[in-house]
Formats: sequence, structure tokens, C-alpha cells
Amino acid sequence: MYRMNRLSRTLQIVVLGALFTIGNTLIALDSNAQESRSVDEGVLEELVVTARRQSETLMEVPVTVNVVSGSALADNSITNLTDLSTLVAGINLDKVPQSNQGTLTIRGIGSSGSDASTGQSVATVVDGLATSRGAFIYAGLLDVGQIEVMKGPQALFFGKDAPGGIVSIRSNGPTDTLEGYIKAGYESEAEEQFVEAAISGPLSDQMRARLAVRASDVDGWMTNTALREANPFGGIPGFPATLTGAADDSNSSDQVTARLTIDYKPTDNFTATFRYLVDSHEDNGQNSEMEIYHCPPGTTVPVAFGIPDTSNDCDANHRSTVGGLMPHVAAGEPDWDTAPYGEYDSYVASLTLDWSYGDFDFTSVTGVADYERKSVGCNVNPYCFFALSNNFTFNQVSQEIRVVSNFDSDINFMAGVYFDEQEFSANNPVALFPLPADPVTGSFVSFEMDMESESQSYSVFAEVRWDITETLRLDAGVRYSEDEVEGEARNTSLHSFFPLPLLPLGDVVASKREFDDTSPQVTLTWEPSQDSLLFLSWRNGYKSGNPTDFGIIPATVTPDDVVYEPEEIDGWEAGYKALLLDARLRLTAAVFTYDYTDLQISNFKAATNEAQTLNAGGMRTEGFEVGIDYRPTEALSLGLGISYADAEYTDFDVIGCYSGQTADQGCLPSGTQNLKGEEKFRAPEWTGNLHFKYEVPAFRDYVFGVTAGMRYSDSYFAQANNNPNARQDAYVVYDAGFHLENESWRFAVLGRNLGDEKYIIAGYDASGGFLPGTVNGVLSRPRQVWFKVDYSF
Repeated sequence: MYRMNRLSRTLQIVVLGALFTIGNTLIALDSNAQESRSVDEGVLEELVVTARRQSETLMEVPVTVNVVSGSALADNSITNLTDLSTLVAGINLDKVPQSNQGTLTIRGIGSSGSDASTGQSVATVVDGLATSRGAFIYAGLLDVGQIEVMKGPQALFFGKDAPGGIVSIRSNGPTDTLEGYIKAGYESEAEEQFVEAAISGPLSDQMRARLAVRASDVDGWMTNTALREANPFGGIPGFPATLTGAADDSNSSDQVTARLTIDYKPTDNFTATFRYLVDSHEDNGQNSEMEIYHCPPGTTVPVAFGIPDTSNDCDANHRSTVGGLMPHVAAGEPDWDTAPYGEYDSYVASLTLDWSYGDFDFTSVTGVADYERKSVGCNVNPYCFFALSNNFTFNQVSQEIRVVSNFDSDINFMAGVYFDEQEFSANNPVALFPLPADPVTGSFVSFEMDMESESQSYSVFAEVRWDITETLRLDAGVRYSEDEVEGEARNTSLHSFFPLPLLPLGDVVASKREFDDTSPQVTLTWEPSQDSLLFLSWRNGYKSGNPTDFGIIPATVTPDDVVYEPEEIDGWEAGYKALLLDARLRLTAAVFTYDYTDLQISNFKAATNEAQTLNAGGMRTEGFEVGIDYRPTEALSLGLGISYADAEYTDFDVIGCYSGQTADQGCLPSGTQNLKGEEKFRAPEWTGNLHFKYEVPAFRDYVFGVTAGMRYSDSYFAQANNNPNARQDAYVVYDAGFHLENESWRFAVLGRNLGDEKYIIAGYDASGGFLPGTVNGVLSRPRQVWFKVDYSF
């Protein structure tokens, strides 16, 4: 192991050194690089980012940042964060239907998302407002101007919940003149259709506004083959003789998203910006996109409670059997129905105040983020052996105040204070069949869990920036955080015949804990020329402890199980950026090594239907990445991204065994396994993408363009317990399309995943009476063929 780590570090240094040498040699040879910046329209666009909470060009900020423009999102038909890996190497952003959450991973660092109460290790920032809740991935991308992916820990500028990185979404702002657009599209494979419109302009001399709305409807890409057939348990009192069958033959959904933005600028040195984003989403329940893709040896169809599901199979083919709830069970809960359904509503509101006074720029960001998710459904089985409801609510209120100095001297600073308060609640009634009615209550619910949590966070942060020479700069900063976290959980219903020992009714398990952390960061930056930058940074990150959403509360639970420990990270990163070939080629590169302590991992234990969040003993990720943007002519643009990240556990001996795991396969008598030395789940070593765009004049004032791209991912475990039956092999995804446009109209046809690649996004050990070794999960969306038309004015 030591030899491999030494070789990896050597490779990192060699790659960065070679790119630095090549880049600066090309700059030296290009004598006109500094004189002809704006002469040729074919040069690359200058990118402005907010990686350090202020506007800076990509080439001057000492942070590894990937930027995706709004036009690139449109060219690749990206309408949600889950597709962003098409254009950015080293990231995976996906929905996790089992917990109605999301999982965001950068360089192999991220949380699994199977516990809805836990925050992500990669934070999402929406117009300056940061949240760590993966459920916000369900909200659609609307009228977006730019997305910035910041890699590595970002504690100094973004706080407690960004040890893996940041995905920052910046929406389009109001304009000085009246303008707008309307877009419509249709996707033929899943029969998805959408319409989006925006209007922007001045309301007065001091006020501008922008309103954008998007509505979409999807028939779906799953095939649900659950039949209305004889019920093998029809003889149990209260059970119907016939199964309900599939409520919908696919995973249909509809969504409406809207954003209102208002700018108020009464003076030249003060601006107030209000943004309100609202999203509403309805679907067929949390398991409508799940399917069984692996069965134990000797079986060709899924088997639960001894009953073969002959209308299903064990292949990864977007086919499943999700039956409806039996009427007598659905009648026992006020929010249940025989047809599975899901509802998601969220809003994000923020008020940003920017004020310049003398040599100081002040910024205040007041934010509120809120979501509510309600889902009722069955496991992947026509008999609905496992009916469950997940009801989650989350609310966050935050306030940040920052000041940046602009002294005419070699030393400047940034400082700020931050506060947030979060509340989360979960209610999870579950009915496991074939239990009859409880003789005491008459209910068919096997158990029902309620949990509530609250947290308050305070932090202060500051950074001093010292221009040692004209080309050498030292930035040193620190963030100090204090968190108070409390949570409590109880079982509110227990079936008399349920076989597992659970926390007795009336008992409450609760915990209140306080954490504090100091996260320093030091960066040395050298600019050997106007068009190149080299930085070396030592970073420390922190993710607060959180209460866990058990799903089911065992009798052995203790207060220490309620709130788990914080996650900490420290390490170093070196980066290089250069503009080459007269600003037609942008080269970025980075090498990194980070060590994690008490890494937070969420896992689902099928044997007990229990969700658990654990602190892994330790993990290390190290590697390198290279990005190239090249515009050889005004008509042609090329992009390349390559990322290598070796993420493995240095200590992790408490995670549960996977379903069907034997002692010979590493399952200990305690029911746990030791993953020390194993790779982290959802962490492919190699990822990369390649894409190009070519445009030429067509007729009249129209331009014809062609786009194409490919994305590669190395193999990875799709399940937190490293179940080998949930391992995804390496794969390649291809996209291509063409468009015809002028200043007002745009017509486009785009193919996504043209090879119809089916890869695993998330895997779970199947619960609810399935044979050990049965695995279900979520697969990628299949081939998409989009037809789009846009009109702008």
C-alpha cells in the first residue's frame, strides 16, 4: 500500500510539473499573447467565478473550479443537476429515490443519501445561499446563467458542510431593457415534454425584475408489469382475493418550477436583490424508478416470502413490478392510497444586500430554504410485501455578513460571520406482509417511527491576503464554528406480531450534543506570467454531526446512536492554470491528497429494515485532474476533462454485512465487515469527458451547429456496504446533436446516451422477505432524443 501511495504522489507531481513546463513554454513562444486579447472574436470567453465569495476571473482565483455556462447547459439539454457529469469530470450527482434524497460526489467524496436526515459532504449553493440537503437536487434547473463546481474542501468561504466541494448555481439576473424567451421541447423515448418562459426588464429607474417559469411532464422510461392477478394471501382475513396490479405502467411525473428576481439600486453603491425559487413535483412514489437487477444463484426471477414473481426478471433493463397497496392496508393510514404516489414541494428565498463604502465592500445574505416530501409506495414486488410512507420536512434559516477591503496596499482582508438554524422531521409508517390485522389496534402497520431534530450553527471567518511581490501572493485564513445539535426519535406504532425487538411504545431516545471546529486554510500563489498561475494550498474542512433517521428503531438503540460525530478533512492541493495560443486554449490542472477522519456513511440494512449512519474510521483520496478548453477557430470549440481519484478507507470496521454475505466473504459474527483498504463506494478512479461544438453560417442570418460528446466512468460500488453484486462496470455514454439558430430562433435535435447504456446509480439490498442476495436499485435514464425550439426577444 505504501508503495502504491508513493507512486501515486510521484505521478501527481510529474503530471503537474509537465503541464506547467509545457504551458509556460508555449506562453513564452507566443509573443503576441498579451497584446491581441480583444482583436479576434475567436478567443475564449473570460469566465467570472465566485469561488471566494466575490467576483474574480477563473484565471486569478487559486481554487480548482469547473465552470459550465448557461449556453453549454442548453447545448447538452441539461435540465437538472444529475446530468452535470456530462460536462464535468470527477463528479456524480444523482437522485436516491429510496430516501427521497440526492447523493453528490466529487473526487469520490460524498454521502450515500440513504439517510434523509443527514447532510451531504458536497453542498449546493443557490444564488449565494448554501444548503447541504441532497433533496434539493429534485428541483429543476431554471434560467441558469452559470454553474460552478468547486472541488476539495471549501470550509473557509462556505462553512461547515462542504468538505467534498461545492456545486454553485447562479441564475440569470434582471436586465436593463425588456427581453425574454420561450422554449419548448419533446423527448420521444420517455415522452417528456416541457415549456419554459422568462421575461426581464426595468420596473422603474431604480428597480428591475425577472420572472422565469418551467413546466414539464414525463410519461416515463420504466415498464411496470405488475398484474391484477390472484392474491396468494387472499385467505388471510381482510386480504383481498385479487392484487391491485400496477397503478401506472411507467414512472410518470410532472413538475413546475418558477423563480422571481427583483433588483433595487437606489444609489451607485447599494444594491438589494431578492430571489424566490419555488418547485413542485409529483410522481409515482419513491420506488417507481427502482428495479431488481440481481438475484441469488439458482433463481431467474425475484422470490419473496417463497413466492416467485414470474412477471418480473433479474436483469438491468428498466423493467419492474411495483404493485399497488392492498385496499384494507391503505385504509388504515390517512395519507395512504392504493396507488403509489409522491409529492415534493420546495422553495429557496434569499435577500442579498451589497454596499460599498470607502475602501470596503459589505455583503449581507439572508436566506430561507424549505422542502416537504411525501411518498407512499411499495417495494419492487406485485404483492407489495413492503408498503411504506416517507414524510419529510426540512427548514433552514440563515444569515451571513461579509466585508472585503480594497486598500491601495499590499495587504487586504475578507471577514464575516454566519448563523443558521435547521429543523428536520420524519414520519415513516411501514406495513410488512403477510401480517394480519393487529388484534389490539386493528391496524396492518408493522411499525411507525417519528423523529425530529434541530440544530444551530455559528461561525466567524477571516482571510488576510498579502501581495508579497507583484507575482507572489500569500492568503491565510481560518473559520471557527460552533454547532448545537439535538434529536429525538420514538416508535408511535408497533404491530403485536412483528418479530423484531423494537424500542417500546412510549419510550423516547434523545441526544443533545455540541461540536466546535477550527478550519484553517493557507494558499501560496505565483503568477509567472500574465497568462499563467500556480498555487499550493493546504486546506481543512468540517462537516457537523447530525441526528439519524433510523427508519426503524431497534430496542438496543442508545442516545449515542441518535447524533453521530462530525466529519473532518485536511490535506493539500496544487493547481496550475494557463491561457495559451493567444487565449484560444485554457489549461487547468490540479493534484491533491486529502485525509478524512470520522467520514459519515449512511447504509441500509435489509435484514432489519434499518437505516444507519456511521462514522468510518478514516479515508484518503488522492489523485489529479486536467481540463482543456480549446477554440482553434471562431467556429470550433473543444473541451476535455480527465480526473483520477483513488479514494479508499484507511479504517472502517463497523458497517453491516451485505445481504447474503458469508463468513468466507468477510462477514463477522457481529454482523459487520471490515472495509479497511477497500475503495469507497461511488468512487470511480478514472472519469473523463470530451465534447465539441462546430458552427458555420447556413442561410440568411442563420447559423448551423453540431455538438457531440462522450463521458467515461471507471467501475465503482453502487452500494455503501460494497456489495459486489451492486458493482457497476466501466461504461461510456455518447451524446450528439445539431441546431439551427439566429438571434431570435433556435431549432435543435439532441441525442443523449445514444448507446442506451444502462448503469447503476444506486443499489440496495432488497428487503421485505426477498431471498438473501437480491439487489435492487436505480439505473440511469435510457436513450433520449430531444426536439427543441426556442424564441428570444
